[in-house]
Amino acid sequence: MRLGIRAEPPPDNGLLGDVMESVAASKTRHVERSSRGAWQAVLTGTLLLLAAFLLAAPAQAATVALKVVSARSEPNWPGGTGGAPVPVAKGAPVPAYKYIINIDNTGTTTQRSPALGTGCNTADPGYPDSCFWTSIAGAQGHSPIFTQGDQADFAAGMDIPDGRYLISVLADNYKLDGRHFTVDSTKTPVVTWEGKKSTDPANEVMVELQPWPLPDAQIQAAVFEDISPVNSAPDLPAEHGLAGFQGHIVDYLGEVTTDVYGAPLCDTGRCLSACYVVSGGVDVGVVQPVDKAGRCPTDPAAAGPMSYCDVGGGKRVPPYLTNTSATAPFNAFT
Repeated sequence: MRLGIRAEPPPDNGLLGDVMESVAASKTRHVERSSRGAWQAVLTGTLLLLAAFLLAAPAQAATVALKVVSARSEPNWPGGTGGAPVPVAKGAPVPAYKYIINIDNTGTTTQRSPALGTGCNTADPGYPDSCFWTSIAGAQGHSPIFTQGDQADFAAGMDIPDGRYLISVLADNYKLDGRHFTVDSTKTPVVTWEGKKSTDPANEVMVELQPWPLPDAQIQAAVFEDISPVNSAPDLPAEHGLAGFQGHIVDYLGEVTTDVYGAPLCDTGRCLSACYVVSGGVDVGVVQPVDKAGRCPTDPAAAGPMSYCDVGGGKRVPPYLTNTSATAPFNAFT
């Protein structure tokens, strides 16, 4: 014989029965709320995953080709065997090189107005982050590197997202050079850069490298009184050219004292200004100053009675020089 015991509320639904009914109803409601909460959690997770997928979707991109060539013809290019000079023609391909691509984050001038909706209005959503003016966003402290490598990376082209970039290219026996370019897969051509011709391939960036040796250059500076008025420009005939001033050339390493071939500037190492006159289109040449201060004579027929300081000493000055100045020796003319 099997006995079973079952607990149930008293028939009269007394206090104990009320408590048990309340507990049962509470459990039912808890199960219902748990079920709804579970479905809400699943739905929320699904939406979050979908949003993450959309945010992580890759940007539009285009396959970019790179063409590296010589920027000019050079008969003495040191690219022969053992560095022997050989000629290289303008447009000749440069087969081996290294490159680095930086993201151009210098900003644009497309936001021209602070009107509502331009991103530069204080009422625009996202302001000030939506405004890219330097006065609002500030200047970038660095340019992020997109990628770097060598010529093998462009064997079949490179997929580059839409945007603005700077590519720098370095090759043996060539000067470091580069090109700013823009990729926009929604336009034709998809790759643009300053100077690009309509006949250039639509997806190509061309970088021209200057072959060694770099051509020398000449610097010629005019020295004159700047007193009537002081405006950094010669006002003739009130102001005179000045002779006897020594020219100085300074680059980022300091003062330059020799030319690219190692000879002293102006052959003596001191480049002094002189009174050089062109009168009525006729090249008069060097004349003596009119006083001990070194002032040059005034010729009303001259296009510009001026003193010129040939601080380069002929065409032998490196092309990267950045600054020139002139100083007068004490008692230059006695």
